[in-house]
Formats: sequence, structure tokens, C-alpha cells
Amino acid sequence: MNDVLASTQSLPGAIATLYGPVECTDRRAVHVYTDGSYFKLPDGSERAGAGIYWGYGSPKNCALMVPTPVSNNRAELYAILRAITVADPCRTLRIHTDSTYAIHSICHWAPRNSALGWRKANGDLLRNIVDLIKRRTAAVVFIWVKGHSGNASNEAADELAGWGASMQGPLLPFVPVVAEWGASSCPGINTEGQQGETMYLKVHTALPEQNAPRPEAQAGTASSLVAVHSDDDDRSPEGFNLRQLRERHIRDLLENGRADASFWKTYRGLVDPRPRNPRVTAAQLQVAFEPRMNPPLTLPEHWDPTRHRINRMLLDSLPQPTVDSTEQQYFARPWAVSEIEDAKAHILEHSLGSAKGLDRVAYEEVLRVPNEELLRLFQTCVDTCDAPTSWLVASLTGIGKRGKDLGEADNYRAVGLESCMLKMLTLLIERRVRQWAEQNGHLPMSQNGFRTGVRNPACRRVGAGERSVGEVGNTREVDGRTRR
Repeated sequence: MNDVLASTQSLPGAIATLYGPVECTDRRAVHVYTDGSYFKLPDGSERAGAGIYWGYGSPKNCALMVPTPVSNNRAELYAILRAITVADPCRTLRIHTDSTYAIHSICHWAPRNSALGWRKANGDLLRNIVDLIKRRTAAVVFIWVKGHSGNASNEAADELAGWGASMQGPLLPFVPVVAEWGASSCPGINTEGQQGETMYLKVHTALPEQNAPRPEAQAGTASSLVAVHSDDDDRSPEGFNLRQLRERHIRDLLENGRADASFWKTYRGLVDPRPRNPRVTAAQLQVAFEPRMNPPLTLPEHWDPTRHRINRMLLDSLPQPTVDSTEQQYFARPWAVSEIEDAKAHILEHSLGSAKGLDRVAYEEVLRVPNEELLRLFQTCVDTCDAPTSWLVASLTGIGKRGKDLGEADNYRAVGLESCMLKMLTLLIERRVRQWAEQNGHLPMSQNGFRTGVRNPACRRVGAGERSVGEVGNTREVDGRTRR
């Protein structure tokens, strides 16, 4: 597991891995200005155009209609895409654009979006752009220019974009664009006159790094691609790497530095000297939690003892391990990179703020691990029926129930803090089990409220049934979902 965590990459490292190396540099850099335009027509339809300006009188200047779906951001990206397709791949390309979104998407956010399988807005365009830049041998430099500020070349690109948006004809869906250049032979890399290691990155920009947009629920959490070292020295007696812990604390402060409230909350959590006396002791919580979390010593009266014995016998009869007899091999086929991508996308949208486990590895760090490394780790765990020791220990804490007397241990909920790595693996397993149950009809109608895509229809059927027998159900629409 330490090897996997050590594979986390800094942003320059992730960019180099994604786009590949610069194989040649040519001091005769090519400059191009790109822009996008978007507007709605009186009939409610939408149009977008892309403008590409290579210079006064250049035969490569063009105005293009942007394929569907259309938006201003897609128009900006489409203009960049089409510029890359016609540029000489052996010469450094300097793209001037007034879209900070486009620059950040390509220069800063692309590694994470690639790890998510491009399951983000405009992922189809961005994937196409990345694939084309990979095939180039020279670098692409993105230069931000302020729009509508008197820059003649930017204004020319803007005018071309407006023409593209005004073109008549049907809107066609987007299909990946193929470069006009094929395999090319370029001279080797020439470092003369180049300054700094950033010149060896395939894409770079002077625009400062900015955090990628997040779902609203995660808006308070900052993001950064920071390398985590895994030195073997400076360890506690328990074997935990204290240097890693300090680095994580520093990174937490840096990541939350752009939002004052988040910064001070993190800072106080690390250094706040004010003691807070607990209302109950750990021993009292243990007495309250043990009966809830362990099987009863004697069966409750409402249990069927015969059924319980039969279930135990059936359980004991299962071999270790079992053989996957399903045709699709739901439980035995190896994990796929696409499943890692799906899991990362789910975590980014729903679980990024989850608490850390005993290993102190946050989801932010898990997302920075290359998909192939996670795939190897999870496959090894499943194949060997084993896992790192820190995954098998949950740290319990008590959360007080609202409105209850917090001096009583029974008024606390038991919350287990598990390893984020373990939770990601169990998410993968849960999705396989859900696939098997869904596709083989093993989920009864009573479980529809927990199933994606059938929650609202299930609620409506229940409501219709209640009305048919004279009962009134209280249903309402909340956040686009039917609540009952």
C-alpha cells in the first residue's frame, strides 16, 4: 500500500504522464488566436460558433459552427481543438484565448478528469484535445488574453466566432476530429534558449493553477495535486510515518487557504489548545455500543429459532472460497480500469468530504493515485483474500443525538471511521453485487426505494395504490425527487 500511495503525482508529473514528453522544440513558434461565441435565438434554439485566427490574410483563418450540444465553454474548446488539428505538430504552438475555463481544463484539470474517464462536462471535447496533443511532438503553450480589450487578433477571432454561430444549416452532433497531419519526422529536442523545466511539459501556461469546479456539496473543500513522500524514517512506535502526517497537515492548510472559513477550521483542528471535556467517557460509550454492534447472547423473543439454526447451517455449509457460476462472472472477473474511473467519479461527487480512517489517507489522496496502481492493489486484495492491517480496524466515535441529554451514553450514535481505500474497494464490490442482483431479477419491488432510476416511479405507484383504497399519501417534490 505504501508503494501505491507513493505513486501519487504532482501536477507537473501528472501532466507529463498524461500528454507524454516533448520530443522536439522549434524556436519558430506558431501563434493562433481562438474564441467561441454562443447565443439563443428568439425561437429558443441555441447556436455556437468557433473562430480561429492565424493572422491577417491567412488561408487557415476560419469560422465554424459548433456541433451539439452547444454552450460558450464548448465553443471555446472546439476552437482550440480545430486549431490543434491543423497546426504543425513539430513546432511549438502558442494558443491565445480569453477563456480561463479552457486553459484550466487542459493545463490543470485534465489529469483528474482523465482519471475519471472524462465523466465531466465537455469530456468528449477534452478527450479529443488531449489525444491530439499526445500525438504532437512539440509543446502547446496557452496564453490568456483579456477579451474585448482592444487586442486586434483576439477581436478578429471573436468576429469569426460570431460568423460561425450565425451560419445556417442543421446542427450536427459532435464526432471526434482527426488531425490533418499524420506521422511526422521532427528534429530532436533542442534546449538552447529554453528557460526552466516547464518548457519540457507538453502543455503549460502562465495562468495560475485554480481548483476544478466541484459539486455544490463539496464546494468548501479545496483541491491540489501534491506529492506525498513515503520516507521510512521518523516513525512512531506504532509504525505510523510522522513526516507523512505533518505533510498532510500542511497540505490541508494549503488546500483550504483559499477559503477563510475552511482555513481557520482546519487550523483550529490542528492547534486549538482549548480543552474540551467529554460529557461521557470512552468506557461508558463502550458499554452502550457493544450491545448494538454485536449479536445478542440469547435470541430475542420475536426471532424464529428454527429459521435461525437453518440459516446458520446453510452459512456453515458454504465453501471457502465459493466458485462463481454466473455466466457474466460478476464475482470472479478482474477489475477493469473503467470501474476505477466510475468509483472515482462517484467519490468526487458524493464522498469527497468523508472522514479518514486509521491510515489517515483521505479521498483527495486516493484520487491522485493513478488508476492502474489502484487496480493492481485492489486486484491483489481480492486474489489473496487479504488487505492491509489498517483497513481492518475501524475507529469508533460517538455523535450526540440532537435534542438529547449528552450526559447519557445511550444518546450517542456509534460512527465507525474506516479507511477510504477500503471504502473504495467495497464500493467496487457493492456495484458488482448490485449488477448481479439487478440483471438477474433478485431485487424485490420492496427495495425500489433504494434503486437508482426506479425511486420516483416506485413512490408514485405506492401513492396511486393508497388513493385507490382511500388512503391519502403525503408526497412532495424535493430537489427533483419525489419524497413521501
